[in-house]
Amino acid sequence: RRIGKAFSDRVTAWKARYPIIGDVRGVGAMWAIELVKDRRTKAPAKDETSAVAKRCYERGLITITAGTYGNILRSLMPLVIRDEELQEGLDVLEGAIRETPIA
Repeated sequence: RRIGKAFSDRVTAWKARYPIIGDVRGVGAMWAIELVKDRRTKAPAKDETSAVAKRCYERGLITITAGTYGNILRSLMPLVIRDEELQEGLDVLEGAIRETPIA
């Protein structure tokens, strides 16, 4: 529950800040972030999702792309993750999302 709350608190704030985030859903340590080109139409942002995943990987954070349209970033943190490690991973993920323009 602690991991889920920490993740939810951060990612919910991102949804308000970054228009590329169409939806955030999850429970506990497993979360999905749906990236879209347009929130109104929910057009999938597949290329942007791949770019975010690549930026994360280059910075040492492994994410998985998923979904019918390939526009979901999946994340599953280890249950033994320390708070500092979780925050560092979220910092990397946020930076990758912030640096990815919507095409």
